[in-house]
Amino acid sequence: ATNALESMSSTLNRLRAALHLELAHCYVAEDNLKEAHVHVSKGLSLDYTAAETEVERTGFERPLDRYLVPLEHMLKIKGGFHNDKEDVEDQVLLLMEQAREAKSARSSANLLHDAFDRLSSLDKLLPYPVKEETTTEEDAQEGGGAESEASGVHASTSSDFVDKEAVRRSATARMHLWANMCKTAVDAKLFSLAHKCAANVFGVAGWDPAHDKETIVLQIEANFVDSATCVALLKGKPVVPPAEVNVDDIGGDSDTDLQNGASAAFLRAARLGMSVNESWAVMNAATHAWNTYIDLIKDHRYADLVAVSAPLLEELNKLDDCDPVLLGNYAHLVASGYE
Repeated sequence: ATNALESMSSTLNRLRAALHLELAHCYVAEDNLKEAHVHVSKGLSLDYTAAETEVERTGFERPLDRYLVPLEHMLKIKGGFHNDKEDVEDQVLLLMEQAREAKSARSSANLLHDAFDRLSSLDKLLPYPVKEETTTEEDAQEGGGAESEASGVHASTSSDFVDKEAVRRSATARMHLWANMCKTAVDAKLFSLAHKCAANVFGVAGWDPAHDKETIVLQIEANFVDSATCVALLKGKPVVPPAEVNVDDIGGDSDTDLQNGASAAFLRAARLGMSVNESWAVMNAATHAWNTYIDLIKDHRYADLVAVSAPLLEELNKLDDCDPVLLGNYAHLVASGYE
């Protein structure tokens, strides 16, 4: 298709760029970096116009560049053509690629833990610059706790002189690194590491639903993965929600933390789904929760589920296109829990 469009000098440049992007991903999967780079280069060379709303939302004049540019960067690193050997994020990207290709589980685990340690050493990035507030000496003395909570979070002290789009892109790229590391860790059955990586995906707030919808969807998916890792880390123990679910408590590895994490992930995912008007995310959160706690449902322990089922029913009720069977099941679940 790409050759046919190219031979006839088709002006459907966006379609051609999209096809080159898909072909590049196919060649990456086959580890044919040379052909992948050819198609990325062709995709980047094609010019086309996009609606102003899409340009504003994506931050790119050619919206498909938000996929092609990072892919080109990854190919250069993987092929050894990138000159900045000191960039920690590039080191992490290379370590993850090596982990995927490692022939032993031990080597893969060592590479992934190394990548995690390096990425964790960097300050966290917020998606948008934050102006520094003036504090008095008295405020500084009284605000020590808040400072410790925000430690490691990068904030701009003078947002008037900061390229806000560059900050947003850097934060987005960092999140994709964490998300990819999480997925690679799950594939390697390194559930404890995946749990820690996932917390770095959905643990960064402040994304704009209008401009960062894809990033928020990534956070939704990370929550689903994290719930599964929490269940796996409980190692066969009964999965029971706490009496009160704390959605802000993330990353802990005690049994109490894991029980809370398995539940909190569904609530976070549903609320994030509502924030970007994605009904599938809300219904998937409810469905995953149902499947996770199916043993409690079969044993009619409905009261033990209220901390999860009631908030999820609340989110389902907000949907215009909610599956009526799912909604009815949750209504029964919650009503039975309050009996």
